[in-house]
Parts: sequence; C-alpha cells; structure tokens
Amino acid sequence: RWAAAYYLHPLGEVIKAALPAGINVQSRRGSSADAGDAMAGGKAVRTETVYRLATDPPAADVPRGKSSLILSHLHNAGEATAAELRGIFADCAPQLRRLRELGFVESEAREVYRDPFREEAVTPDAPLVLNAGQAAARDRIVAAVDTGRFTPFLLHGVTGSGKTEVYLQTIAHLLDRGRTALVLVPEIALTPQLVNRFRRRFRCGIAVLHSGLSDGERYDEWRRIRRGEVAIVIGARSAIFAPLERIGMIVVDEEHESSYKQSEGFRYNARDLALVRGKMEKACVVLGTATPQVTTWPAATTGRLELLSLPERVNGLPMPRAEVIDARGRKGDAILPPLAEAIAANLANGGQTLVFLNRRGFA
Repeated sequence: RWAAAYYLHPLGEVIKAALPAGINVQSRRGSSADAGDAMAGGKAVRTETVYRLATDPPAADVPRGKSSLILSHLHNAGEATAAELRGIFADCAPQLRRLRELGFVESEAREVYRDPFREEAVTPDAPLVLNAGQAAARDRIVAAVDTGRFTPFLLHGVTGSGKTEVYLQTIAHLLDRGRTALVLVPEIALTPQLVNRFRRRFRCGIAVLHSGLSDGERYDEWRRIRRGEVAIVIGARSAIFAPLERIGMIVVDEEHESSYKQSEGFRYNARDLALVRGKMEKACVVLGTATPQVTTWPAATTGRLELLSLPERVNGLPMPRAEVIDARGRKGDAILPPLAEAIAANLANGGQTLVFLNRRGFA
C-alpha cells in the first residue's frame, strides 16, 4: 500500500508486480507448461507420485514376477517415486496400478520444488579473518541488529575491501538470533556467484528471485519463502517484495546501480523501498558501494545514514593508479596521445586493455 501511494500506481498492479508469474494462469497462456505441472487454482505446482507399502495389506497371496520385485524394493527403501521405480523396473506402470488396486501399495502426490541450483555441488568454507576495518563494521552492524530497531548504514568500501565478507559474518550472527536476511544485487549475472558463496557458508535454506528463472522456478522459490522454509533471500530488484518474515537485515549491494530502478509498468526504486521496508520490519539496512549515489553520500555525512568505511583492500593489496587526462582543446580526438602511448606500452608487455566509450551521456 505504501508503494502504491508513494509512486501513484494502482494497488492491484503493485500487488501483481510483487507476486511471481506462476501464480497466475494467464501468465502462462501461449506457452507449454512443464510436464508434470498441475495448474491447480492458478498455481503451477509440480508434483510426483510416491509409492510405499500399504499399512494394512490384504491377506491374499503376493503377486509374483516384477510385482514381487517392486514390493521387495519398497520394503527395503521405505518409499520410492514413480520415476525411481521406472528407472529400476522398466515398463512397471501396469504392475504399480495393479498393486494399488489390490491394496498392496499406497501412493500420494507430493509437491516437488524446482531448484535452480539443484545440480551444483558446493564445498563448505569457513569465515575469513577480518581486518580491523571489516571487524569494526561487522561489530557495529551486529550491535544494531541486536537492538531490534531500524538502523540504516552506508558501507562505503573500495573495490576489493571485503564488503561481502562483512555481510556474511553479520548474517551468520542474525541467523543465530532467529532472524532472516534479504540481499539485493543489481544484476542477474552477479546472482549465481553470490549465491554459491552463501551456499558454501550457510547450511540454511536460501532462495533466489530474479527474472532469469523460469516461471515455475520463481513460483516455487516464492512458495518456499512464504512457508518460512528459507532464512536468506538473494535476488534482483523484485526480491524486495519477497514474503520473508522476521527480517533482521536488508543488504543493497552496489546501491549506486541504476538497475535497481524499474522503468516499465510499476516504476519503483528497490534501493529506496529497501529503506522503507527496513523501517517497517525494524531491521538494519546496509547500502554497500565503492561509489555512493550523490544523494546517498550527503545522507551519510549528515547523519541520516550511519557511515561505515572500508578504505583499504583486503590483504593489503594496492589500489590501481588513476590518471586524469586534460582533454580541453582536443575536440574530435577519441584516443589522446598519452592514452595511446599507455595502451601501446601495455600491449608490448603482453597485457590487455579495456576501453570504455561514453555513449549514453554517463559512464
């Protein structure tokens, strides 16, 4: 309701934007649903059939042949899905149907979550040793989390200063307190690497929300969040609407990125909504960046945001040297002589060069 009133947008369309596409039958019109999807009440719920031995089997003789082998397998395994049984006993559908009719086995339809990272194995890792700046930032955020009050931070750290490790260790603390965390990233491309880092660190449920997932995957992730089965949600701007409860911290990584602004349909800024939701949830909000927005920096220096600084790279790595070339009076020259000489020297040394062209008015 707050977003609809603030952005002067119809409440119904705001709610629609906050819900996953899979919750609406019309969203799948014109496309073929995944095999096994049950469109029940407009929800694309995938199910699988699970078989187990009947609790009260008949006194009749046990069928022989493949049926006997199936019963033996269920006795040893406890239960098995139809797909698992088909993999072991080819063309066993008639036998399963007959065993169920005779009362030797029971079956039920069980929901199956479509996990976008189910095929990716991860190796657990341990928390890293923080430097003085990281430890100070972590301790301050942890103290704010423990107060249970809304506290907004600007975590201003140079590239490579270890902001993510601060997030991880702070989230570990709030998970121990029974709270949850919402982490926003500006680009879908950044999500897999961040998710893998979180999965290596935490054994709790982690959900992912972004437009790169299929409708079914997004709907399943949304349901897991709604049911309280996850403690961490990671996603792009639309994840700000995730139905996560007991939020202890909201992280907006690279808060300066323009991709946090939705430019079509319901137009909103997820970075701003993160602050609003944090206030509603009485949670800490951490805006992390090496280059704050022009509106964020004054807010931090005047006390509206609490400023936490990470001025050094981890492990004492040096900062890259930057040089500004005065291009006044050199109209039409795309590559100025000092830049051309530096590129030539770099190539001669076997290095590579990236040249960014300012074609949109800003870069």
